[in-house]
Amino acid sequence: MSEKDYVLGTHDEELLRLGLQHRVWRPVVLDCWQKAGITAGKRILDLGAGPGYAALDLAEIVGPSGEVVALERSGNFVTAMRESFRRRGLNNAKIYELDLMMGDLPQGLSMLRPLAITGVISVAVPTSASTRTFTANEETGSRELESERHPNVLQYGFAVEYSFIYLQQQVKDIGLRAPFDHLIPLVELGFETPLDRGQRGQTTGTINPGMIWSGKYFQAGAEAVIPMNSRTGSEVGFVAQLHFYLDDLFPHTIGRPLLGRK
Repeated sequence: MSEKDYVLGTHDEELLRLGLQHRVWRPVVLDCWQKAGITAGKRILDLGAGPGYAALDLAEIVGPSGEVVALERSGNFVTAMRESFRRRGLNNAKIYELDLMMGDLPQGLSMLRPLAITGVISVAVPTSASTRTFTANEETGSRELESERHPNVLQYGFAVEYSFIYLQQQVKDIGLRAPFDHLIPLVELGFETPLDRGQRGQTTGTINPGMIWSGKYFQAGAEAVIPMNSRTGSEVGFVAQLHFYLDDLFPHTIGRPLLGRK
């Protein structure tokens, strides 16, 4: 790949900027990793590892009994990452220069092919900046005005899935039998950060580990909803879903496309 594909570049000045950015966010990220259960002995995959600042922290956390697999497409970043690991004396990492958009995984990482990572980012803009409500005190007869402010909210998150269906059919038959051969374990993380109106930076979010079973005619799934911080709440929730594939169930009636059908 061309180093010019990176909007801000991969030169020495960008390495310094990314290092500063990493130091600013490091306490928050370390706390998230701890809550996610990343501890000694774990095996961690770092996709788009950049110059390896996060990979270095992860390698120190998992220790000699664990391992970090770091994939990065920039040759400059890979060189900087390998040098950083050498200086730290860490040898529990496998570092690959690899562009997942252009080529396949190395043979030793073929079991990662069923892995899928998706992300979303958006801004929710309310129709009104605030809502005003009048309440009456029955004892005194007085009226009070209550105002609730509605900020613009940055919504972002990502999901990590591993398809046993793809693993069995396209990579390697590991002997899974029904119903386990149609499972898709996943973890979703969702965050909301108000941007203005007195609530700026008050982030809330949840970690949602779960499982999907996908068949020919329907898909069923269930997830736990775990709050990320005290602002989000303290109780663990649960959500379940059931999707029917109408195009497979009723291909000649309601499952037909609305547009472009013959």
